[in-house]
Amino acid sequence: MGWVGWEGISALVAAAAVLVALIVGQWQRSGAQRAAEAASRAGISQAEAAYRAALDAVKATSAESHSQWLRGVRRETYSAFLLSCSRALRLAEQLSYDTTNNKIPPAQRDARAAELEAALDDLAHNVVITQLEGPEQIGQRAEDLSTALREATVEHARIAELYEAWADLKRLVEENPDSSVTDFYHACLGLMVIAHYDVSAVPADALDVHIRMALEHVEETHERLSFFHSFDSYTAKCHALGEHYTARDRCRDHTRHLDVMRREFLEAVRDVLATR
Repeated sequence: MGWVGWEGISALVAAAAVLVALIVGQWQRSGAQRAAEAASRAGISQAEAAYRAALDAVKATSAESHSQWLRGVRRETYSAFLLSCSRALRLAEQLSYDTTNNKIPPAQRDARAAELEAALDDLAHNVVITQLEGPEQIGQRAEDLSTALREATVEHARIAELYEAWADLKRLVEENPDSSVTDFYHACLGLMVIAHYDVSAVPADALDVHIRMALEHVEETHERLSFFHSFDSYTAKCHALGEHYTARDRCRDHTRHLDVMRREFLEAVRDVLATR
């Protein structure tokens, strides 16, 4: 290598300085770019996190609003069902009570029966709505409660039929004191005086001899009745035999059963409405 003078050395130093400056500048630019990219990624991550948080909040609010709406709809549905149960049972009980105490004129019987039938139709409608709103266990309990209530109304309606037929028989006797109807009426009275239970539910050979004789007299006079008499003689005979005693016992059993089922339904409803 030849001799390099001071001018050559100075040129080499200057070139090296330029190279170092270039390297440092490139490094600085790379660092700034990396910092910018990191800042960009951090910003995107923060934005994504904020979006997810906002979306979750919207979903939670929507779910809570829907849950509140559903509870409100179900509460109204369950209330309507229970009210229809109470109304149907009240009408059935009032029907049997009023008929027993001779408070329903013959001209009003059909209207009272139609009122009860309309209440039972409304009950059936509310059972379907309750089953649609759910949940399934509530729908099934509503169906069971409705079935038990209908069975109770059948017994109340039967009591009404028995007393209506007996009232019709008494009215015919007043209108025709000397007739086969009167013979039948007095035979029935003779049996009712000595038998205060449903004799039709007891085997004939287990009956007291006097009751058995009175029962035979009822059957004989009933057979002599004309088919043209405008009253239900068979139902009147069932009243005389004491079927109303059995019907009342069944009504009491149904009432106790309904009370239990209603409490169970209310407990199940409270559990459903309390669930979020």
